Amino acid sequence: MATPARNHTGELRRELGRRDLVLAQILNVVGSSWVGVASKLGKAHAVFWMSSMLLFYVPLALVVIYLNRTLPLEGGLYQWAKEAFGPFWGFLIAWNLWFYAVIVLGSILFVVPTDLSYSIGPSAAWLPASRVATSVLTGIVLIFIAWVAVQGLSIGKWLHNIGGFMLLLAYGILVALPLWALLGGRAVSYSPIPIAWPGFSWVNLAIFGQITVGG
Repeated sequence: MATPARNHTGELRRELGRRDLVLAQILNVVGSSWVGVASKLGKAHAVFWMSSMLLFYVPLALVVIYLNRTLPLEGGLYQWAKEAFGPFWGFLIAWNLWFYAVIVLGSILFVVPTDLSYSIGPSAAWLPASRVATSVLTGIVLIFIAWVAVQGLSIGKWLHNIGGFMLLLAYGILVALPLWALLGGRAVSYSPIPIAWPGFSWVNLAIFGQITVGG
């Protein structure tokens, strides 16, 4: 017997295609905040990322693919937990996802002034320290995000697509710059994927945990 969730899901329009999902994952998982983490880890960051992919992202992808084929319901984790364990556990999953979204949104908002100041240059170095400028910028971004959320995925997916594409473009430029210098005959020291085994410390362990479950 079909559940109400299954019946309702069949009536919904599928807004996200494969391209949208790939770019959304790039935007959510890669982001710009991890650049500082990678620089702190130095040459060991590649080992951290590869270990995280094997221990978390690959198993996560397999589980999501299996659940999506078994219970293709709109709502993802909430609906899967509700169908398997009951409404109470579904509520806890939904509440945790909402709380997580609030925390992530707060961190994104306060990264905007810093990223903008770096993009403009030394003349905008004052921007992150200004309470007025920070309040105005974060307020504008928050209102815009709220408007996009109200419009739904038909509009929201383009925000993700543009963000994911811009990240790919930025990292593509960073990768291409040393190659461009080499083709121009300039002597540069270039190691595409530097590998160094990380030392054990509580800081490294904390960073590894953040990378592993950061997505």
